[in-house]
Amino acid sequence: MRLPRPRFTIRMLMIAVAVAGAAFGGLEARRRYRSIVALSESYSRTARMYSETVDQVLRDASCWDRIPSEKKKIPDPYPFYTLDDAVDHARNSREKARRYRALASKYERSARSPWLSVEPDPRVN
Repeated sequence: MRLPRPRFTIRMLMIAVAVAGAAFGGLEARRRYRSIVALSESYSRTARMYSETVDQVLRDASCWDRIPSEKKKIPDPYPFYTLDDAVDHARNSREKARRYRALASKYERSARSPWLSVEPDPRVN
């Protein structure tokens, strides 16, 4: 006994298009989620790197107070790197760490709630 041949109707075509659209939409949402999570993790790593830079510079600068005032320079590789330069570097690194932490949290929120709009990233000078 032969099975009846399915009828090719507009209703069946609409159902097939809806199923294909849902499948492709799900794949696109998963791809977008993964890229946003990767961007968030990248910003988190960068913020952590700048925070560690601040910690290292401040740790090194705390040792400089024990060095006589005429020798407050780092040896050979950085002959003109003074304590004031180290403080400026720590201040800049702290600001960059804050900026990257803000970007990481923004993209974490975006990954959790993809239907909400995301404001553009601030310009970096």
